[in-house]
Amino acid sequence: MTPLVLQAPAKVNLSLRIHSRRRDGLHRLRTVVTMIDLCDTLQIAPALSPGLLFTCDEASLPTDTHNLVVAAYVRLRPLLGPQQGVKIHLEKRIPIAAGLAGGSADAAATLVGLRRRFNLALTDAELLDHARALGTDVPFFLGSPVARGEGAGDPFTPLKAPSCIPMVIVFPEIPISTEWAYAHYPDRPNSTVTYNKELLHALTVRDIAALGAALDNDLESVVLPSNPRIGEAKARLLALGGAGALMSGSGSTVFAPFTDPERAFQAEETLRNEGWGVTFATRTLRTSPLMEGEAAE
Repeated sequence: MTPLVLQAPAKVNLSLRIHSRRRDGLHRLRTVVTMIDLCDTLQIAPALSPGLLFTCDEASLPTDTHNLVVAAYVRLRPLLGPQQGVKIHLEKRIPIAAGLAGGSADAAATLVGLRRRFNLALTDAELLDHARALGTDVPFFLGSPVARGEGAGDPFTPLKAPSCIPMVIVFPEIPISTEWAYAHYPDRPNSTVTYNKELLHALTVRDIAALGAALDNDLESVVLPSNPRIGEAKARLLALGGAGALMSGSGSTVFAPFTDPERAFQAEETLRNEGWGVTFATRTLRTSPLMEGEAAE
């Protein structure tokens, strides 16, 4: 049986500003995020035996509900019926635990793919509810490729996506726990945090130099002091021509926008040859590969 093939894109936080803690312990945020052309691939098809057959080319990933692909399947299993068998194969390209939300993207792709492949009676609103239950980043991948958001449970607001912006991604292969990073961020109960207006304007007019200058991430103040390699990666990206450099999310991935795609490719090659871990020359996306597929159905 021919599988349905979906591309699950990574994301980077162009701006991450942290507000006070909510009563549930989670932080209020003001963040601007964009999808990038660095994708995992999922293949979804019917199976002969009931239940889920899940395989992955990355042996370190769990294959139970600690994997968000499996967790997403479990949420939709009642709609599939007890006799429906499902095969899902995941090909990983997005680095794991890197601040790129690869697991969340895979979960969103699983929700979209199961609905499409098995014609599930599931509205967009219901799909979004399932996404929220799976994680704070999962709903982003069901919408616009560029958006702003305010934290767990709050909807993302779509933004107009500029034409593609070249980027270089460096993952220094330092595992950073998201929970640890937020737990060590100092609580500021009376703080007032707004969206990064300079960055939003730079996105609107596609001013890459201004965008690079406006990048900001409050979690850098927590993560960088104990992980100097991340700061060194930022400095190297700037030296190679990046318009700016920033840690994405809780890290340890660092990215830089470039004004010239050829220079971005040259920088990526240099970084790879210098042994900077996992590196990619990529670009931002104007459309979501997941939602493009939905429109085509």
